[in-house]
Amino acid sequence: MVTRRSSAKNSLDRLLEKWNVAWVADLPPFYQVQAAAQTALIRLLTDQIHVLEVAVRPALLESPAVQCLLWIPGIGRLMAFTIFLEVDDIQRFPTIQHFWSSCRLVPGAADAADRHRHRRSKDGNRYLKLAFSHAAVRAVQYFPEVRSGTSGGNGRSRSRSPARWSPRNSRRVSITSSRTTSTSTSSSRVRRSRGRKQRGGPVGRAPPSH
Repeated sequence: MVTRRSSAKNSLDRLLEKWNVAWVADLPPFYQVQAAAQTALIRLLTDQIHVLEVAVRPALLESPAVQCLLWIPGIGRLMAFTIFLEVDDIQRFPTIQHFWSSCRLVPGAADAADRHRHRRSKDGNRYLKLAFSHAAVRAVQYFPEVRSGTSGGNGRSRSRSPARWSPRNSRRVSITSSRTTSTSTSSSRVRRSRGRKQRGGPVGRAPPSH
């Protein structure tokens, strides 16, 4: 229902964007009918979602598993409900690796011959991936102890690892070094010419001997 409501909201926004107006009343008459249908659908789905939340919320809050999830930083009631309902029975996963893989939290493999690459995996439960990713972001935002743990323990950002060598990087280094060398050479020539002008001799050759 939430997905369908989001789709209806996006359709209404695209309709207003198409005619470059901010209000439904500014649309042409035919498109006002379409916007009214989308608005009615949004209200209907919102009411149904509210009814389901009121009916399900008390039963879920009494669950010991949900109470344990609520103690984890970054996980609120909605995230706890989502994880509890989507996981169902944690005992069905033989290992923790199987659980993470089911949550789409393990990168996929895109290997070719002797080259090993990772790709974004689409295998698993997308709602669990969304719930854990959202919880991780909220934990870093609102819990200082989590933020300090992700920044190296002392509140400072970790130093970046040195870049790997590649032909492109080496070409950039060679171009930069050549430019630096040419700049320093031209600067030294300008300094020598200025010194000769101050001494009164001709520029570009040594002064004549007497």
